[in-house]
Amino acid sequence: MSVIRWNGMSLEPIFLNHCLDRAVTATAYEMLPCHNGLRPELAKRVCAQVEELANLASGGQPDYNDPVTTVLYSTWYQLGQVNLAIGIARRLINNWEDRFGASDPIKILDIGSGTFALPIAFDTLRGIGDLTRNVTIHAIEKSREMEYCGRRIMQEYRRRWPTDPDYPEVSLVFGERPDDEFKRECFFTIVHALYPGIEATVGRFVNALAPPFGVCTANYRKTDQLEQLGAECFRNYKLDDFELPEPMLKYGMPLTLSFRQWLLRWVFHVDPSLGQRVSPLLGNRNLTTLPKAPIVKTYSRLQNDDGEGLPW
Repeated sequence: MSVIRWNGMSLEPIFLNHCLDRAVTATAYEMLPCHNGLRPELAKRVCAQVEELANLASGGQPDYNDPVTTVLYSTWYQLGQVNLAIGIARRLINNWEDRFGASDPIKILDIGSGTFALPIAFDTLRGIGDLTRNVTIHAIEKSREMEYCGRRIMQEYRRRWPTDPDYPEVSLVFGERPDDEFKRECFFTIVHALYPGIEATVGRFVNALAPPFGVCTANYRKTDQLEQLGAECFRNYKLDDFELPEPMLKYGMPLTLSFRQWLLRWVFHVDPSLGQRVSPLLGNRNLTTLPKAPIVKTYSRLQNDDGEGLPW
């Protein structure tokens, strides 16, 4: 593996893992500025959103427009989501080379971008020298708070290790309308983003852009919704399972866990009964390096039609 070096230092996974930990924590303290402690109303919001996130896999719908939710989401899920996205990013790179050769940049429509696990995954591959061409990601994310959190984590992540102008670029584009250049020459990703009603959004983009390949992941409890998505949006695609590689960032998130412990102490201080209620969740020190039993599907377009044209 070719490893980027800077002043003799190699950007190996253990270093990048540490950078991600610091980036998530710095963003959390920025978005939840309560260094002098939690006010009672804020402590109650923290507890309510922790419980909503705990029910996410079974259909819970947290308020992603609440910065408290966004911070808790990133401190709970970011490591696992990035590891999941790294495996997907490698598959996208290989498939792009098979289909488009030296075409540059790789173009990806990322539906439900959340806190930017996929762009951070490509940045990670760039950091270890495994990305050899530019990438443009058009991020579709309805929550402005999630988008802001993702931007800040990515900025903090990049700030912690230097890049050279000769290295490939990972560029982000935002908005509901991808450029015409994305039509027929882009891939799509849906990384653990099966929110209610996503079928209409995905169907609109699939019909308009006719992407030749894509990857969708979901929690194992959302098998039915994933099958429904396939039936409604991917009738013209070949469906395959995809076995994820071993997680690359597997060295823990001690600073992130310390932030969560700090929050829990303040909840106990404000209301011991609330603290007892959320302690098993907020105090859980076992952040997984991958989401539990993820379902990962790849979709390969069967026909080279032109789609129905851009709908905007």
